[in-house]
Parts: sequence; structure tokens; C-alpha cells
Amino acid sequence: FGMKCIQYLGSFFILLHGMAIVINGHVATPLEILGLLLYLSSCVLFFSSVQANKRKPLKLAYSKSAPHSLTTTGPYKWIRHPFYSSYLLIF
Repeated sequence: FGMKCIQYLGSFFILLHGMAIVINGHVATPLEILGLLLYLSSCVLFFSSVQANKRKPLKLAYSKSAPHSLTTTGPYKWIRHPFYSSYLLIF
């Protein structure tokens, strides 16, 4: 139940944050455009990482169980930790 709440609320707040950026409508300077591109890149990387793990979900961080598989599709072909990379892009 907790994971489903995190998934749905996380997606909701990403969408809400993106809508706030678009509704503001003020994207004029090169730095604002760069920030928007980084934000969009982060969202694409995050959701493609989610998609790559749909069939075999990852274990929770710090869980006692051993990993059951290694994901090598999607962004995992190029980046070892795409979720963390997407967080760094958005910050």
C-alpha cells in the first residue's frame, strides 16, 4: 500500500509541478530554457526507468532480500542508476 501511495503521489506532484511551470508561461532567458530542458530530461529519464522495471520491479532500498534480477534495458543500458540521475537533474 505504501509503495502505491508513493507512486501515485509522486506522479501527481511531478505533473502538478510541470503544470505550474507551464502555466507561469514566463520562459524567456537562456537559463530558464536550460532549466526547463533539464526538468523535462529528468522526467523522461525517471518515467523510462519506471517503464524498464515494470516487468521485474526493483527491491526497496535497504531491504534484507537479495536482488532477483539485473535490469539492462531502457536507460539502464547507458546509466547505472537512472533514478538517482533523474533526481540529480531535477534538483
